Amino acid sequence: MTDFSNAKNWAEISLLTSGSDIDVEPAINLGMVCYELGQYDESYKYFGEAYNLGQARAFKEIPKKYLDFYLNKKKIKNN
Repeated sequence: MTDFSNAKNWAEISLLTSGSDIDVEPAINLGMVCYELGQYDESYKYFGEAYNLGQARAFKEIPKKYLDFYLNKKKIKNN
């Protein structure tokens, strides 16, 4: 079984120590971990940070379910 709680700790460290303001990978990783932990509001926040920097192409290398989640939640929040 995958240890998402431990992964979240490392993803948070990665985000805090990122050497670039335009690197979306730490936010994407943290968003995915939060999603898998059922922390959807937190996941949406991190996916939003990545989306604001890279739009849909920020999600290019990860499973489509994460971009779909973000866009669907964004659409609901904007209505």
